[in-house]
Amino acid sequence: MCSLLKQFLVILTLAFVLSACMFEPTNGQNIGKWDSLVHFAGFNRSPGEEVEIHAFDPDSNTWKVIGSTKSGTIQLGDGYYIFDTYLAVPKKYWIGDFGGEKYRAQVKGISGGSTSLFTYEEEGFKVKNPQGALSPESPVVTLVSESDLDTMVLTWPVPGTDGKDWVINNYVDLDRTTNMRDYKGNTDGSAKTYDNGDGGHRGIDIDVPNFRAMDNNFSVLAAADGKVIELENNEPDRNMSMTCTCDWNFVTLEHKNGVRTIYGHFKKKSIGVKINESVNAGDVLGVVGSSGQSTQPHLHFEVRDKSGTVIDPFALGMWSIPPVYDTPIGIMDISLHSGLPSLSDAIDPKTDVQVISPGGSLGIGVSLAGGEKNDTVTLRLLDPNGTQHDSRTWKLKKVNRHDFGRFEMNVGTQTGTWTLEADTNNVNSWVGTFSVK
Repeated sequence: MCSLLKQFLVILTLAFVLSACMFEPTNGQNIGKWDSLVHFAGFNRSPGEEVEIHAFDPDSNTWKVIGSTKSGTIQLGDGYYIFDTYLAVPKKYWIGDFGGEKYRAQVKGISGGSTSLFTYEEEGFKVKNPQGALSPESPVVTLVSESDLDTMVLTWPVPGTDGKDWVINNYVDLDRTTNMRDYKGNTDGSAKTYDNGDGGHRGIDIDVPNFRAMDNNFSVLAAADGKVIELENNEPDRNMSMTCTCDWNFVTLEHKNGVRTIYGHFKKKSIGVKINESVNAGDVLGVVGSSGQSTQPHLHFEVRDKSGTVIDPFALGMWSIPPVYDTPIGIMDISLHSGLPSLSDAIDPKTDVQVISPGGSLGIGVSLAGGEKNDTVTLRLLDPNGTQHDSRTWKLKKVNRHDFGRFEMNVGTQTGTWTLEADTNNVNSWVGTFSVK
């Protein structure tokens, strides 16, 4: 079992969540096969003070700054405010304690120009020498052992294909201030997350095309073996607003390592598991919905460690097959309407219109996943002879996550079967038909 020596500042309480080693090292051998992400959380005691986190580099025999308020990788609030961030600690900093089986990443905090270190020894992932805690509410050490996060593998919690059946709309916000930062390090307007002023988004939002997916019972799957410890199943499920005070339908699973996964926004009365029931990875928990504060049907997937701290499975490399960050452009669904659809109609489309009167108006709702700036969607309306009657082009102005396009075309007077074709970047992606009579 790996063990760690933790050092940190009197002014700061640093709570570490560590990617534990993937193998049992010999003395002096670097721990881990890649850089470890370390979770730093604590409280600043002096408003406006600058804080740096350093790791000891055995190659140069010097301390290296791995995060600071000056660089923006650590954000502190005013007064007694918790900060919460992930920083990469390169594997060369994880060194053996010769003559024993202790391993350490030497880490210290510097605040206000002064440094004060306390030593915490940990063996078997239990704190051996927890002197120096600043206050009962300040966590001393949050540890995740070799049998916890590092060996916990998550499977994707919905079926289907990225960009066709689902798309990630929001990631975990790793910046606990009012700023935003996702696991790729993109910040604020470039970050694929959001912040409503409550510390940031705590989970991963996986959108389905529209309410048709909910009505067709699109499944939510358990991401790992576990036991059901909480659920709610009776809340309304067709919400399209973040301003409602309504509750959501959800399931919480607890796993053998104390980690919990939370699944939210289910369709009403769709949850098919019960409290204390054991489930396996891939088991169906219920159906995607839009209960609670939600603008469209999606799954909110959240992971918390055994202390209750939100963790990002992307940042910690927990997915068996992680989805790509930038989903290529893809049409998830197109709905046909009589006349220009409203945004609500595009999100919650009824049955496609089958017949339009000669000279009438065809409305089109497009559920679009992914895409880069300048990617295009082209809609072509063909008459019964196959001749193009009209067309529309949608050119993306920025990187897209999930968006709804709305269009209108006037049909001709020729009766018969008309065809609508949709291309993404000049490649045909969808075909539908309707009658004019």
